[in-house]
Amino acid sequence: MKFDHLLHFLETARQEHLTKAAAILRTSPSALSYSIDCLEEELGVQLFQKKGKRIFLTQAGRRLLKQVPEVQRSVSELRKQVTEGQSGYEGHYRLGASHVLAETVLGPSVAALFGKTEAVTADIYSLNSAEVLARVLNEQLEVGVCFSPQNHPLVSAHLLHQGDLKVYVRPGHPCLKGALVLKRLGEYAAVLPKAFSGIEVCETHEVFKSHGVVPLARFAFNHYGVATSLIQNSDAWGFFPDWMAGLPGFPLKGVPLPATWKAPYTISAIHLNDRFMDGGLELLLKHLRKAFRA
Repeated sequence: MKFDHLLHFLETARQEHLTKAAAILRTSPSALSYSIDCLEEELGVQLFQKKGKRIFLTQAGRRLLKQVPEVQRSVSELRKQVTEGQSGYEGHYRLGASHVLAETVLGPSVAALFGKTEAVTADIYSLNSAEVLARVLNEQLEVGVCFSPQNHPLVSAHLLHQGDLKVYVRPGHPCLKGALVLKRLGEYAAVLPKAFSGIEVCETHEVFKSHGVVPLARFAFNHYGVATSLIQNSDAWGFFPDWMAGLPGFPLKGVPLPATWKAPYTISAIHLNDRFMDGGLELLLKHLRKAFRA
């Protein structure tokens, strides 16, 4: 059994489309079809069934798919032993991150690690945090990076950063003048993250209740860049991860908060527990950790 045939099978199973899989693997659809035919002939079973332009795994195909990561681990270990521990990597990665994290952390990390090699191609998605988790669970992403992922028994989470959600306004905002800044927030429109499955509704966040703040929720967003632009050009205020205040050119000003303010969040890299993490993905995790320490 040729290892390339297994890799071709794996990408075809992921894409459920020969032409798309062939484009990712940088081969022709006919060559990919031949590779799968060879694998089916050798195993004596049908691995895919066609339905229109899509193809789907048969029961035998699903059984094989479960075994491919173990084969990949064995090959990776063999490669490390032969090359004296050097981490080889090649192939196609599907990566995703929460909005803002995708363009400020994940994209630059991929460019720094793989931008000068032809051994790696990648799809990179900018999503909301709930979508990142969902796509990891559905095996549509090898690695995701997101804010405060829910604990899940099938998912491994690598903590990259932890901090507090804080309140931000434009410089010169009228609520910054005088005392009782927090109490006065209710006088102005709040710009809060759009609620998604698994994401807490921020207007009812416990930290507001405990400090007597009643948000006037008028605007919802799914991208911090949109929220920043809106706040920058109005008297509205936003509820952002404090990590964002360290980004170059961040235009907003943090509202003074008491020592009792506690609104914790995390940023984590996530992947399925049984996902095969080759040298490239392991290197990406290390680079992401360093990116948040910088």
